[in-house]
Amino acid sequence: TLIVLQQLSFMKNKDLGFTKDQMMLVPMNQEVNEKFETLKNELQANSSILGVTASGQRLGNNFHQWGFKVKSDTGIVDITPSNVNVDYDYLKVYGIKLKQGRDFSKTHASDKGKAFIINESFARELGLKETVGTPAGHDWYHSDSLGTIIGVAEDFNFNSLHYKVNTLSMVVHPEWGYSEMSIKVDSRNVAEAIAVTKELWDKNITTFPFSYEFLDEHFDVLYRSDEQ
Repeated sequence: TLIVLQQLSFMKNKDLGFTKDQMMLVPMNQEVNEKFETLKNELQANSSILGVTASGQRLGNNFHQWGFKVKSDTGIVDITPSNVNVDYDYLKVYGIKLKQGRDFSKTHASDKGKAFIINESFARELGLKETVGTPAGHDWYHSDSLGTIIGVAEDFNFNSLHYKVNTLSMVVHPEWGYSEMSIKVDSRNVAEAIAVTKELWDKNITTFPFSYEFLDEHFDVLYRSDEQ
């Protein structure tokens, strides 16, 4: 019993490598995606909201895996990492740290769809002398039109702690659509942040009802069967 309790405590208190507290998750449909930049700018203008971003998949879930090509010194390497489509501010809002390179930026036109940030596990598996600057892309790209690895992020537990950290690639592809908005709220003004979000939502969105969940609650559900 003591060992199980220690394991539960470890899972609940371990530093996951990103911020999960006070992170409000709001589902998105096509209309919300089309108006995402407007919503983001208006939300960030309120002092109770500390950051807004979006992604195609939720942290704590098993990210989709698909083919990825990397142009090494010896030729094209094919690998199948986990992948996630993110907004430009994803790393900043979630507090994910970079070990090498730079973050996504709208000032670089090629960052839209042609820039990749991979995690340490992916970089180790590739074993390149210089990871940042290496041509890379998804396997439906021709090898002569690959994008570039622009950064290496510290490993973070994007899946539950029941699984080890897998190789991961992050890319900005707004046209693919995001499934969920992540809104980092001020812990002192949670009620105000929710009310502001709902008000802006009702003003801008006509085809999709407003709903939300907090990320820490999602992680609690992941470990509920362990507790039982």
